[in-house]
Parts: sequence; structure tokens; C-alpha cells
Amino acid sequence: MEENGQHKNGKKPEKEKEHAGEFPKPEFSGFITGLYTQTLLTMGLVEDPNSGEKKANLKEAQFLIDTIGMIETKTLGNLTDQEASYLKGVLNDLRIRYVEATRKKDVDAN
Repeated sequence: MEENGQHKNGKKPEKEKEHAGEFPKPEFSGFITGLYTQTLLTMGLVEDPNSGEKKANLKEAQFLIDTIGMIETKTLGNLTDQEASYLKGVLNDLRIRYVEATRKKDVDAN
């Protein structure tokens, strides 16, 4: 092995190849999935991985939903059919869940 971590034949050892690409290739659906998960977290629908608690912050959830809606508007005509359909489905799901969460908050307040 040479100083740069490669064998004399110029190839990296198999063990190093396995760890070379630890981050997956960025994809639109992965980005939207991250925002979706973050929004579910802010609606108190999933546990915070750090605290294990479910805490709702509906103002933050609304901001994230609006942000995803802005992404939908700004990317109109630039997405594959599959990406556009996924984005629309995520937004519809989050909007329904948001309405349900605000209704639940109103009922719990009374």
C-alpha cells in the first residue's frame, strides 16, 4: 500500500470501498422525506429521537408545511412525475394531519 491509501495497482482495498460513500447520493425524495419527518416531529406525532418525548409546536409545523408548499410551487414543471406525485402526497398528508392536530389542541384546551 502506498501513502495515499491505495495499492500499487491504483485501487483502494475492498474494506475501504465499503465505507467510502457513507452518505447516499442526494435525491429529491430523500430531501422531502426529511422535511416530512421533521414536520411530523413538530406536530408531536413522532417521538423526538433525543428526548423520547412527543412535543407539538404547531407554529413550526405550519412553517414547515408552508416551506414544502413553496418548494412545490418553485419546482413546478421541473420534477419527474414520480417526484411531483410524491411531493403532492406528502403535502396532502401533512395538511390533513395538521388540521387534525389543531382540532385536537382545541378540544384539549376546552
